[in-house]
Amino acid sequence: MASVDGLSFQVMAKSHDIRVGLRSRGFSCVLSSLNGIKAQVLKVSKTLRAQDKAEILNLKRTGMKFCVTFDAWTSLRNRRYLSVILHGKGIQFWNLGLIQIRDSATAVNLSGLVEQKLISNGLNLHQDIIALITDGTAVMTKIGRDASPTLQELCFAHGFQLAVIDVLYDKKKNTKPTINPEVKYDSCQLISYITK
Repeated sequence: MASVDGLSFQVMAKSHDIRVGLRSRGFSCVLSSLNGIKAQVLKVSKTLRAQDKAEILNLKRTGMKFCVTFDAWTSLRNRRYLSVILHGKGIQFWNLGLIQIRDSATAVNLSGLVEQKLISNGLNLHQDIIALITDGTAVMTKIGRDASPTLQELCFAHGFQLAVIDVLYDKKKNTKPTINPEVKYDSCQLISYITK
């Protein structure tokens, strides 16, 4: 419920209906404390992360190379994060999670965060990663240049999104001349004002 439905631990702890529904579906141990639910979710999360890491390391031992997608994101509370996703063959991928960006979002700091996340999963940016997939911002392209010999693929979907936003949400100032009520205009002047 926390990951799929986006319910907070507090909602799950306080909702009588959720607990009754879970019991009716056969769950015998339904927690009602906020800290108990959080501890259970974190325990399952650690187990799943360990399984992902073991799978990644097994593929690395077979000689498989990976690609990494990462992008910066700012929350509504103005906190900045870096999302890191590891790609294998075909549609195989592992979400390595969000990293909070505490310092300035320079190319050096962001690439260091990505490298730390890869190291924590047993991978080396320069040996196990063949390509970085990022958006086309100046910071991300600098990371790609600095990560040589690793290749960089720019995601142009971000560019299309920005173009659509520019068209839909035009921020040009109104350049129409204002009408002075003290001046008498003829009908041709008023029509040209309206059609501008």
